[in-house]
Amino acid sequence: MTPPVLGGTVTGVLIETTLAVLGTVTVGAAVRRSLRDHRQLQESARWALALADLADRLTKAERPGQVSDALARFAGALGAVAGEVWVPPGPASRLPQAPGLTTAEGATSSVCVPSCDEDGVVTAGIVVGWSGRRRFTDHEMSLLTSAATLCGQVLTRIRLELARQRKADMLDRLQEAVTAIAAAATQEEVLRVITDQGLLATDACAGSVSSRTAIGRYDVLGSAELAPHTITSWRTYPDDPTIPLPDAVRRQVPVLLHDWDQARVEYPQVATLLRDSGNQAWAAVPFPPSSPLPGGIFLHFATPQPFDPPQVAVLATLAEVSAQALARADAYAGEQRARRRAELVTQVSAELERPELRSDRRGELLAELLVPELADHATLEWTGRPAGARDVAAVSGQGSSLVVPLRARGQVIATLRLGRDEARPNFTPDDLALAQDIADRAALSVDNALLYEREHQVALDLQNAMLPPGTVSVPGTQLAVRYRAAEAHLQIGGDWYDSVLLPDGRIAIAIGDVVGHSLQAATAMGQLRSAVNALAGTVSGPAELLERIEIFAERIPAAQMSTLCYAELDPHTGSLRYARAGHLPPLLHCPGEPPTYLHGALSPPLCTGTGPRRPETTVRLTSGSTLLFYTDGLVERRTEPIDQGLSRLAEALTARAHLAPEPLSDLLLQDLLGDTPPLDDVAVVCLSFRRGQDLMLPEPRLLTAGSAAHP
Repeated sequence: MTPPVLGGTVTGVLIETTLAVLGTVTVGAAVRRSLRDHRQLQESARWALALADLADRLTKAERPGQVSDALARFAGALGAVAGEVWVPPGPASRLPQAPGLTTAEGATSSVCVPSCDEDGVVTAGIVVGWSGRRRFTDHEMSLLTSAATLCGQVLTRIRLELARQRKADMLDRLQEAVTAIAAAATQEEVLRVITDQGLLATDACAGSVSSRTAIGRYDVLGSAELAPHTITSWRTYPDDPTIPLPDAVRRQVPVLLHDWDQARVEYPQVATLLRDSGNQAWAAVPFPPSSPLPGGIFLHFATPQPFDPPQVAVLATLAEVSAQALARADAYAGEQRARRRAELVTQVSAELERPELRSDRRGELLAELLVPELADHATLEWTGRPAGARDVAAVSGQGSSLVVPLRARGQVIATLRLGRDEARPNFTPDDLALAQDIADRAALSVDNALLYEREHQVALDLQNAMLPPGTVSVPGTQLAVRYRAAEAHLQIGGDWYDSVLLPDGRIAIAIGDVVGHSLQAATAMGQLRSAVNALAGTVSGPAELLERIEIFAERIPAAQMSTLCYAELDPHTGSLRYARAGHLPPLLHCPGEPPTYLHGALSPPLCTGTGPRRPETTVRLTSGSTLLFYTDGLVERRTEPIDQGLSRLAEALTARAHLAPEPLSDLLLQDLLGDTPPLDDVAVVCLSFRRGQDLMLPEPRLLTAGSAAHP
């Protein structure tokens, strides 16, 4: 069947054909629109799914890095080649392009979407880049805005949580630091805690504590983790407001330098030094105005710092606690200094009052005792110079110094000079007062020693005058005598001895000890010796001589309670008659036999009411015998029984009995006394009996402690 033709004309056919063609075109456009809409729906779904995945991952994020990872995954799901989270370093009203996105591989177009808080301040943002040029629909921009908002919210949450944790951690570390600072007693301990745990509490990497001195400078008391060149540059510095810490102390507000740029602008004079420290932020926090110690702490930070309120509060608390602790430590140090000074005064006084010290040695010892407790070096220059004194100096050095005189009875007898090295604090008025106090005590000690020495010299001269002018000369005997004064007390002793040649050729030997150390004792000693010398040879024997001496001694108060041993030796027969009035027994050594103490013929000391008769005893000496008379100073010690001293003397004589009396006497004194001055006078008479010998006996000489006696 032939299709009908519109109007049956050619025009109708053309119209029908045209309508058919138009219908086909309309159907194609609709299909294309449908396909495009479908693709847009798929893209929207993909973006929605990516946004949902981003939201899910952001709910689990606990660190900023996890937010960045989630956004990068989100960008990848969108087909983008790059995606980053951008956080401004500080408040901003616009979000600049993130560096690096436009240069990322394949990224030729990017979009930056900010996230603002309620006040319209940008808190974060995202930057996403695609390859090739493209336009973003309103829907896509809406989704990117949602993603930026999510990232901003999560970052804010994380930032707040991290800030809370940081604040809690800082408070915990601060509490530990405060506890440790409170437990520290000395300044060194306090500074060590401040520069150790204090740095940890404030997130600082290095720091120092400084105080302002009276001369207008700041001295660094302690530091930690600073480079050597920084320590050298800032060991001491002027009180200048162009320097952060002095400026903070003057204004009593912390100086907070967030970064190098701020430091360069606000403190250009020291900016280079700060930069050379290798750090990027600094804080100068003054001690409170109520602190007795002017100064503060200066902290270094490795990275730029926000110095938010919690951190600033920690800095202020650390400075306050540090100031209190340093003030407490300073008070403690003052107490310790006072105690040490009192101990120094006590020590110096005790050392200088040692009775065996001569006046010249006391001056020398003074200089030695003051180093290093009070000074690094000390010199003593004599003005009124004691015998044997010399100018002395302890460790030399340079630095502050002071000079104090030693005055005695209105005269300057010496000058004491003290000095300290540069590394040590300068002398203070308290040091001057202490040095003068010690010098006054030393001067009194030296002057007293001089008086004692003069008195002792008088006594020595008196005792020398009272010693026998010579000894007897009898064939078959050798006689040696020794006398050592008790210089430990610088007093006059009463020990004495004598030897007398009797008319019938016998030798009389006497040795005695008057109680006490005084001029009266020395006078009594001389009277007793003279009386014995006069009575020897006029009495029937030793016993009678003691009885008559006792009658004489009763008229001399200082002679009462004296001890005396008197003996008479016949050089032809070796017969020895002796009697003892309270005196120690003579020691006899015969050849081939052990030494023997002659304990016989003992009666009480003189003037003790013993009755009219005293005993005497006779022994016979063999040729080669040695007989030793002595006083108690040779064998008596305060810390042991006298029997131990007697045993030592017997052992020493046994070992050296082969010697002649002269060297034997010297060696016995050395064995029994050594070089230490005796606490009591010592008199020794050593007699050697050998038939057929005729030797002149030398004149005895008074010996002082430590001298090698060879009359």
